[in-house]
Amino acid sequence: MNYYGLFVAILNLSVCFIVINAFNLSPKPNIIFKLPTINQKQSSYFGLSVILRDSSVYVGAPRAQSTLQSQLSIDEPGVIFKCVLKTGRCTPFNFDTKGDIAAEPNDYTWDSENKEHQWLGASMDGGPHEKDRMVVCAPRFFANSTSPEGYLMHGICYVAANTIGDQPSEVRKISPLRLKRDQTREINGMYYFYNAYAQMGFSVHNVESKDEIIFGAPGLATWKGSMVRYREKDYKDQDVSRSRRDTHRSIRKRELKEYISDVLQPELWAQPNDTYFGYSVTSGYFHGPNSTKLLYLASAPQSDAKDGEVYLFSIEPTRYSTLTITKQYVFEGTQFGEYFGYSLLAEDINGDNFTDVIVSAPNYYITNSYENGAVYVFLNLGQVSFSQPIKVTTGKLTRERFGTTVTKLGDINLDGYNDIAVSAPFSGSGTVYIYLGGPNGLRLKPSQIIQSPNPFSAVNQPMFGFGLSKGVDFDSNGYNDLAIGEPGLDATYVYRSYPVVKIIGTIDSPSRQIQIDQNKVQIKICWSLQTRSKNVTAQEVNFSVKFDPILKRLQVPTTDTTFKAVAKAQTQCKIYDATVKVSLRDIFRPVEIDLYYSLANSIQNVNAFCETCAVADPEDPKFVSQKIAFMTGCKNETCVANLKLKSLGIKSPFILGSKDNIIVKYIIRNEGENAYLPQINITSSNNMPFTRIPSACSLLRVATLQCNLNDYRPLGNMQTASIEISFDSSNLQGTKAVIRAQVFSVGNESNPIDNVVEDVILFTEFSQVEVSGEPLTPSISLEDGLGFKKIKNQAEIRNLGPSLVKQMEVTLQIPLAYIIPKSHIELPLIDFNNITLVAQYNNRNLDITYKQNGSILIPTLTARSAATQVDSSKSPKPITANKDHTLKSISSQDYDSIAKRPVDTEIAKELSGTVPINRTVFFNCYENSDVKCVEAIFTVTHFQREASINISFSYTLDLDIVNKILIPEKDFFVVTTLVELSRLDDLKGTTIQMSGGFPNNTISKHHLYSTPIWVYIVSAIGGLLILLGITYGMHKLGFFKRDKLQELQAAKHETQPLNQEASET
Repeated sequence: MNYYGLFVAILNLSVCFIVINAFNLSPKPNIIFKLPTINQKQSSYFGLSVILRDSSVYVGAPRAQSTLQSQLSIDEPGVIFKCVLKTGRCTPFNFDTKGDIAAEPNDYTWDSENKEHQWLGASMDGGPHEKDRMVVCAPRFFANSTSPEGYLMHGICYVAANTIGDQPSEVRKISPLRLKRDQTREINGMYYFYNAYAQMGFSVHNVESKDEIIFGAPGLATWKGSMVRYREKDYKDQDVSRSRRDTHRSIRKRELKEYISDVLQPELWAQPNDTYFGYSVTSGYFHGPNSTKLLYLASAPQSDAKDGEVYLFSIEPTRYSTLTITKQYVFEGTQFGEYFGYSLLAEDINGDNFTDVIVSAPNYYITNSYENGAVYVFLNLGQVSFSQPIKVTTGKLTRERFGTTVTKLGDINLDGYNDIAVSAPFSGSGTVYIYLGGPNGLRLKPSQIIQSPNPFSAVNQPMFGFGLSKGVDFDSNGYNDLAIGEPGLDATYVYRSYPVVKIIGTIDSPSRQIQIDQNKVQIKICWSLQTRSKNVTAQEVNFSVKFDPILKRLQVPTTDTTFKAVAKAQTQCKIYDATVKVSLRDIFRPVEIDLYYSLANSIQNVNAFCETCAVADPEDPKFVSQKIAFMTGCKNETCVANLKLKSLGIKSPFILGSKDNIIVKYIIRNEGENAYLPQINITSSNNMPFTRIPSACSLLRVATLQCNLNDYRPLGNMQTASIEISFDSSNLQGTKAVIRAQVFSVGNESNPIDNVVEDVILFTEFSQVEVSGEPLTPSISLEDGLGFKKIKNQAEIRNLGPSLVKQMEVTLQIPLAYIIPKSHIELPLIDFNNITLVAQYNNRNLDITYKQNGSILIPTLTARSAATQVDSSKSPKPITANKDHTLKSISSQDYDSIAKRPVDTEIAKELSGTVPINRTVFFNCYENSDVKCVEAIFTVTHFQREASINISFSYTLDLDIVNKILIPEKDFFVVTTLVELSRLDDLKGTTIQMSGGFPNNTISKHHLYSTPIWVYIVSAIGGLLILLGITYGMHKLGFFKRDKLQELQAAKHETQPLNQEASET
């Protein structure tokens, strides 16, 4: 097992960074910490895990030799170091000062402790302040190596109340997996490992908003994996899955608190073996602003046939005083073996106050490469629903394992959106990428890439970025800083963040228009500086002004167009008196003035931090432009236009998925004076992208288009112009979009109200879902024998569109038995425990829950679909029947009453023409109180248009009972499985329509004989022979000779006068 890869997943709140051209993190480390000199045989992995706090960095070195006298004889137990930021000095920070413990044997727990190679510090977590608690873990700690169960690698963790002093304060030991009875468990006569190899602390997450810590234990229960929740005791608790070893009375006397450990049992939610649930863990509030419901995230990277899954769930009590998880959402990997869920992050990155989910898959591969790595971003749409994943990769065709660690940086550039870092420790010596959040989620290109400060070494892989801290502002300049570990070289680096500034430039002129005979114009250039930094309030800026650079109709002294100035919060200006030179051929093209600006002092590629420096966001504009039109034909100096705007082509409501684009045509009519430089701005409330941008248009900012009208010519009185805009509607979400258009010109406007048009497009969804299938079992006849008959079917549920279905619940109603009306005796035809049902979507099995009258059923046999969902908190209700006893108690009148039951009109309509209705017995669940049924329920998320759910379904039918039901008047018996579809976000069912149905299975009393095909062939050949014989006989009689034909014609002419005479009489 890859432990250093494994322990990186522990820092699920850790982040990986990417920095391009050094944005606001220092391009080189400002503080460097090295492993203190100790007797070390190999790399201690100093920097595998890192916590940055306001005055210190805490560095995990899981292979370090301890300097404690009590641990000198222990080989590489692991050490936590406290590295003080001001002094640069690192000292051991000892959570555990004891050596190995050989405890006295007892009947209840394994209490011995073996700390050799326990990897203390492989995972750590804690808040940003020294006063916050801090938790560290040793997932390879084992309790006793001589137990009958063998090597008991339970894992152990320690939590300190704070880290203010030189050593941790009020340390509590967390080790809840030592009960002897739980090391192995018996299942069906076989013993399986349970707690023995749990490796608790493989991942850890400190819930900052609650007095709670969660630990991943991916080896628990034959590597099903699980999670341990350590929390303050609620005195309503009824000893739920906790160890007596986690109650600390001595501490409770001081703190008046008691803590317990909830060990979740994965068999309660049917977690498969060897899926490593708990590989990475985190938590968050996913229901939106002011939510108090804490939900948990845990990954199982080997689940779903090794594609990997991540579960969003709540922890709920069962009726048996145990705890289980209730899945709220399942995130699925897309590639075999990509290790989807290696690291997890729960963070709002688009500023909508809903917590989003980020999942890494460092083994994701690009074609013709391997282990390139990817990060998936799932945006929270509300109501525990998430967008389709946005996949982020570096595009490199090298083995870099991008996504090994991910961490939250907070809002590192103070633009209002949270940012993250992603590491690729095997990209050369290691690389950290910084990604910024934004209104549309994560920016797909990194804002910065930080490379290892050390050259690559094939002998000792540096693994820069394996350990990442969360973003913490330790230097109090208002911007979060970052610590990065390089465990292969036993080093940890601190990168400080520079303040971010924004340069605001404007161009103005007292003359909003230039007259034809005007030879001078005044241009005012202004600038200011915006920043949220309290330390840096001014920056020197380079300015360059370009006056009508193409046609050069404005002229100023060239020496005065490039200058430096100190930009501050207060606006400063510079005025130019420009000479106008114009020709009539250029009168309809406005003059253009461009102002370019950039910071004069760039960040140097050095280790020293510049206290007075700042940076600008590379995405910010680097210039501003202004156009001034020439004025002609107007009464006053400034033209007064009267532009009227209207839109055509908007249809509402719009069915999502029905079209790939929305086309809007805008008509602009001027009923006033000449409108110079007429333009239109178009934007939408949900930032719909444009499918194409006309040549006269340009993007001002994200999803805002500005277009020049009338080919740059003035729009005269009673003239019209038009433009057609196409929006990309292929990925629309939400309930509506507002498209806003505003037309304007450089002059004044007499009636601004009709310059704006807002079109509201309401979104609706509709999906036509087709159900089809066929029996795989050929026609069944009772003449072929009685007994039990296995019947197989296959079906397909296809979304014909046009819309995607976010969550669809499918219910199959399967009939099991007749209920005799008077005696209420059950007559079982189908055994529930022999039903096999598998539903697949996107090549993945779906979880299936069986219910009867609202209660969840548990099959008594193991032969069940691989996706069956079992809730063991419900009391088992297996369906069985004593057939011989049942049949003896049923009379012939009972069979007769069953056979003569009234036929449901829907069934009769559906099967009309396939079987004779009056001679058929129907077995189904159509509102029949005398039929016992079971419901098979499964849910599909993000059911795409033209996608299919493939279903295979088989059951065993008792033909002995069918034979008794088919009285002389009945010849056919039809078993019908009913299908119901519903959208979970549309209880009224107005947005989904089902057609078709599940295949029916027909049993006939007698063989259905049909005419063999050879009969048709022989008949056709015989007919041809007879036709040839008749033709040959007529030929022998001379029928086809010409004289015979003429003779017949003459006879016909002779008979015509006779016929005429007869008609006259």
